[in-house]
Amino acid sequence: MIAKVLFQESDNMRNFLVLSLFMVVLSGSNLENFFDSMKKKQAQYQDKNTSNNMRDSLVKRFNIPSEENVTKEYSKTINSLNEKSKKAINESIPWITKKMLSGVSEEQLQSVVDAITQKATTNEKIDTIFYLFSTSQTEYSLYNFISAVSKLESLNKNIKYYGVVQGMLNKTELDMLYKPFKFEKELGAKTIIKMHPLMYRDLELKRVPAYLFSKCSAGEFKYKNCENKYLVRGDISLHKALEIVSVEDSSYLDYLHLLEKGDY
Repeated sequence: MIAKVLFQESDNMRNFLVLSLFMVVLSGSNLENFFDSMKKKQAQYQDKNTSNNMRDSLVKRFNIPSEENVTKEYSKTINSLNEKSKKAINESIPWITKKMLSGVSEEQLQSVVDAITQKATTNEKIDTIFYLFSTSQTEYSLYNFISAVSKLESLNKNIKYYGVVQGMLNKTELDMLYKPFKFEKELGAKTIIKMHPLMYRDLELKRVPAYLFSKCSAGEFKYKNCENKYLVRGDISLHKALEIVSVEDSSYLDYLHLLEKGDY
């Protein structure tokens, strides 16, 4: 019995020793792997430091600029080139202009400027009043219209006016229409008489006088570009014609009030 117990104890001891030996071997294996891993990390760290040190050494030795400095220098160079280009262009423009205009007189240059200005305002349309009449009317019918409408124009530059005579007249007949203005040269200079059969045909107008209220170009007159608004027939004054159209369009009331108040 005692022998059996001793035998069992010896078996337990043996198992313990085997297990202990296994744990030692296992622990040794883990430690070896741990130390191998640490050695690799140390080698990588040393390689990285070596690379960084070598890079820093080369940068210092050959005076190589950093990426940030390279970017700054690039931007500075581009800006400098742009400024020099602008300066070169600005300096060359006066010379080119002077060369191109060397044979151009002040009058010619002014006419070019006026043409450009006029073209810029071509698309703008302003109030335009036409007085359509014939030579059979009294010679002062056109004068009365011009006298009234020119006073409105002197206060409101956004209005134009024309007299349009019926038929086609020769120079002598046309000159007779200006006769009432001979003592008022300034008013006569503002008077424009046109012959425009197309306008009469377009309006189907066979009897005159009449007033045509339109929107026409602020620049050179072209009837085809006008927008006709109102046609008022009858031998009446401009004041009466404005009364009639202002009932339909209140924008003409300002002109009517100026005439009524005599505030011109």
